[in-house]
Amino acid sequence: MKSKKGGLSTSVIKTIALIIMFVDHFAAGVVVRMPNLHDHLAVYQWMRHIGRISFPIYCFFIVEGFYKTRDRKRYARRLAACALISEVPFDLAIYGKIFYLWHQNVFITLLVGLFAIWALESIRNMKELSKGVKIVTSLCTGVGFALLAEVLFTDYGSFGVLCIIMMYVVRKLTEDKIKFWAPVVLTAGIVVLTILSYTEIWALLGLPLMFFYKGKKGWNAKWFFYFFYPVHLLVIAVIALCLGVQRWGLF
Repeated sequence: MKSKKGGLSTSVIKTIALIIMFVDHFAAGVVVRMPNLHDHLAVYQWMRHIGRISFPIYCFFIVEGFYKTRDRKRYARRLAACALISEVPFDLAIYGKIFYLWHQNVFITLLVGLFAIWALESIRNMKELSKGVKIVTSLCTGVGFALLAEVLFTDYGSFGVLCIIMMYVVRKLTEDKIKFWAPVVLTAGIVVLTILSYTEIWALLGLPLMFFYKGKKGWNAKWFFYFFYPVHLLVIAVIALCLGVQRWGLF
């Protein structure tokens, strides 16, 4: 796939997703705990609805990153490091606990999804396997990684991993055949997420961004995108603490 001039770069779309994610997490970490929530319930709900846009966009770029990175092992290590660093800030922001074992941050979901499509790609490249064996093995592999997400209590659970897998499959089928392949890939992932919760349909509001995505990388700020996640969660946790709407506990 060749990149084209014009349009939106990966960096621009990711930055928009970051802003939307902050709005969503601020609502989940601060607004929902306000004593007069019923007075601005509509605002809270709209913040959460708009927040549905960010996750499928990050799933999309996990698949993109899988193909475009020069070193997949290093890419996986970066995701793993961010997942580890982000867990305490995530638990503090969302649950007010330093350690909360029953819900893990979204970078663990993205990491499991990355391993899933990596495994599927490896199966696809095994020339010694027949087509039928590849299909059965791929289905079992996809289900296995989806179940792993459930066991780990990752954000979005099995549907988050299946979203990434669906995007991987649809990208394979469309990128060289239709002009606007990126919106199709994003929509496929959103359909999977909507099975989890009908509110995920709001993610379609981010669809117009993908009509302008041309495969360009944009500015080199990958570390900013990684560190923004734990930092913004910690900021939200501190704001909630300072406003007195949350107390921190160990477990």
